[in-house]
Amino acid sequence: MTNRSIGSKIKEARQAENLTQSQLATRMGCSVKTISRWEHDKFNPSHEELVKLKTILDIELDNHTNSETVETSENDIASEISKITMAIEDMRLETIRKANVKLFAVVVGLIIIFALVLIGLLLWTDWKNPNEVDDQPVVIYYYSNEAD
Repeated sequence: MTNRSIGSKIKEARQAENLTQSQLATRMGCSVKTISRWEHDKFNPSHEELVKLKTILDIELDNHTNSETVETSENDIASEISKITMAIEDMRLETIRKANVKLFAVVVGLIIIFALVLIGLLLWTDWKNPNEVDDQPVVIYYYSNEAD
């Protein structure tokens, strides 16, 4: 029983007891899918589940199996932490990107409004010299109270 995975040990012991996955799942109080995942090494049973498997299937739980379970569990946890960290980083970057897009839209909007206001002011004042009306000079008369 050396160098074999926990899943293969569970499968061999289950078959040696002439049990189906469904029957073992019923005795364990779990789903058939859980048994299948254990046997295919997609997940490992917890320590409590291994103890229960020992009683039902009469398999050995030596230190190698327990340490293998702990090591695999630690690797699974590290892998999950890594996945969660990457997902959080992706969400953070997506949030920053969305904020930058909104900021860009606001800045472009303000530039367009400023340009329209400026064009409106230029058209309203007709961009002419205030001392001229229709290209004719304005004559300004000064009246004085003094006699000539």
